[in-house]
Amino acid sequence: MKLFFIFSACFILTLTTAISTDFRVDNWKSHTSLLDVITVAVDHKDRIWAGSSGGAFVYGKNDGSYKKFDNINAFLSSQITVIKANKDREIIMLGTYEGNIEIFNPEEKWIHITDIYNQQFSNSIIYDIQFLGDKAYIAGGFGLAVFDLNNNVFIETIKRYGDFPNLTPTNKILIENNTIWLATDVGVAKARLDDQLANPAVWTNYDQQDGLYDKKILNLTSVNNTIYAMSEKTVKMFKEDFFEEFIESPDQLTCINEFENNLVLTNQFNLRIGTNIIDIQHPALIRGFEIAHNSTAEPYFIFYYRDAGIGIFQNDTLIHYKPNSPITNSFRSMSVDEDGDLWISTTFGGASRGFASYDGENWNNYTSPIYPVLKTNEYHKITAKNGKVYASNYGAGIYIFNKNDTITNGKLYDRSNSALNGLADAPDFVIVGETEVDNKGWVWMACLGTVSPGPSLVAITPDGDSYGFINKQSPNSRQFMTIGIDFYGTKWVGGTPVHGLGLMYYNENGTPDDLTDDVSEMLTSSQIPNLLENVHNCITVDRLGTVWIGTAKGVSVIINPSAVLNNRSNLIVRSLSRLLGEINVNDIVVDAQNNKWIATSDGVWVVDSDGAEVLAFINSSNSPLPTNEVFALGYDGKFGKMFFSTRFGVYEATTLSVIPADKYEIVCYPQPYDPNVDSEMVIDGLVEYSELKILTTDGSFVRSIVTGSKKTVWDGKDENGNFVNSGIFLVVATSLTTKETAVQKIAVVRKN
Repeated sequence: MKLFFIFSACFILTLTTAISTDFRVDNWKSHTSLLDVITVAVDHKDRIWAGSSGGAFVYGKNDGSYKKFDNINAFLSSQITVIKANKDREIIMLGTYEGNIEIFNPEEKWIHITDIYNQQFSNSIIYDIQFLGDKAYIAGGFGLAVFDLNNNVFIETIKRYGDFPNLTPTNKILIENNTIWLATDVGVAKARLDDQLANPAVWTNYDQQDGLYDKKILNLTSVNNTIYAMSEKTVKMFKEDFFEEFIESPDQLTCINEFENNLVLTNQFNLRIGTNIIDIQHPALIRGFEIAHNSTAEPYFIFYYRDAGIGIFQNDTLIHYKPNSPITNSFRSMSVDEDGDLWISTTFGGASRGFASYDGENWNNYTSPIYPVLKTNEYHKITAKNGKVYASNYGAGIYIFNKNDTITNGKLYDRSNSALNGLADAPDFVIVGETEVDNKGWVWMACLGTVSPGPSLVAITPDGDSYGFINKQSPNSRQFMTIGIDFYGTKWVGGTPVHGLGLMYYNENGTPDDLTDDVSEMLTSSQIPNLLENVHNCITVDRLGTVWIGTAKGVSVIINPSAVLNNRSNLIVRSLSRLLGEINVNDIVVDAQNNKWIATSDGVWVVDSDGAEVLAFINSSNSPLPTNEVFALGYDGKFGKMFFSTRFGVYEATTLSVIPADKYEIVCYPQPYDPNVDSEMVIDGLVEYSELKILTTDGSFVRSIVTGSKKTVWDGKDENGNFVNSGIFLVVATSLTTKETAVQKIAVVRKN
């Protein structure tokens, strides 16, 4: 058994680079959805614990307190599947999707139990936990295990119940009259607790021949010594060694329990106590409920909802509580505006949840049921720039609004009011891909139409006028989704997955009404081998005007994109295959130092300005990222923050790459600086491409640092790697581009 305590988590990734003294990613935060609650419990302090795939939160019903726990400040994994409270021992026990057990002990420290996870079962999910005396019975995809609460060790594993298959997934535990009942995927099993549970022969099985025609049993409860078994749409009553039909529901059942000698159940819409259906104005679909018993107050119900938090029902009043979090964990597109606000869109299809924004403190979720003007939730691409947000919809067009205005005052552009056009067999089904804004404020977008007439590229002006541009080489080929705009106004439009036929470039020469002077052509991987694919997951133009293209086979770089306006034969394209190999690239962003952050299916690579050197590789083994697959990146150059989007939430980290100041305003902190106490001093307020020289007051050279960022750090060492002595030092900064200079003092005080 592996057992340890965690008090806080701090992940720091540091590499020496040629540009700056340190490349660093630290101060990680997680932004995970806590709204889709799948389990709740009430502890000995009457606090409500709620678990979701994004972690857990604790809500103080009496004082309104709130605290979030996730894989950075508490858990090994944030995918919580069950929470149970043991009030006598004053502990909380949580189970996770991966099979870890998390225990919140009376000292309010976390203990991690990894035995089930380490067994590497094909299904390690923990579905239920029940306490009895000094034991916890734990059920999951692996069967049943018995845990000793005194010593925090597993004492027994039961892999087979009678004739049921080995490792039968077990969904619920009921302990009644010295008998343990199990709801499994193939029926119900029971055994006496004083028998050797690991012996399959002590178990009795009930399945289809015993009345359980829907043999996947999800829940069990006991009312007046009668056992009830719940499947997806029926409740069966155990009578004379047979399960008889008791309730059949047209809607999906979610939970059963006992309350005041009555059977209580919920479907996705209603609460039923005995034969009475209680009319409660639920804010969303009900996932389940718990009944909280308190010695000083009336019992109350806690409902937990799909995408809507929890509800507390007491004295015929429902109080709804939603934590401040994004509506989902999976976002496929991100953009950070000039104010540092993060905008994220979900995807299309069954997982679509509209789009959301985060201002550093609060989340706002925008969905079509709440804002009908959005038409649908299928928002899969998003761009925020110059105070506007451009949200691309898969089927309804593009919604454009001012970020500081009411969202309902925006405008949806589709086939009826713009040059956008849909599919050949569904002309009103308008699929807008990625968008980019040029230096005139025009928004350019790829318009996917597969094989159909219409524009592949559409521009909408700030006044709302629009222009459409066809694929000049093949007018009916509209297989494009991604876009980038270079320094010469050329639009680089990338081929979409499945249908992509190549990379199109288009330059209207500043005359959108005159198509005769437009320059456009298709480039394919067969023509240009270093253009690795005809499907392009992302296109990014860096700070020097170079075009970076991410594909399923790696990164291609167009060194001189202006060549297409004159002599395309001089176009230079290189690939990063030797540096990075054949990797599936999902996104590329450029930071203030022109470093490229490359999100892939196997982690995030960071390469220097010209792609010659790998500065860092970030994945789940060296950071809090819960998975190696990163869908998108968002960069906040104002504060040096990087956002990473995964299927398990958005993660945020601080970097040293900050957009440089316009003029020197150097601030050094902490002051005085003790290298033995503070590992480094921050030097902030630098202009672009500064060379720093740290000198003694008599002019002796100590250390040189070159950075392209607004801030960098000094570790208190000289050029030879030795710590300097106490004293006053000077930071002399010189811009390598403007030759501007500035000086600031540093006080070093070494107490040890």
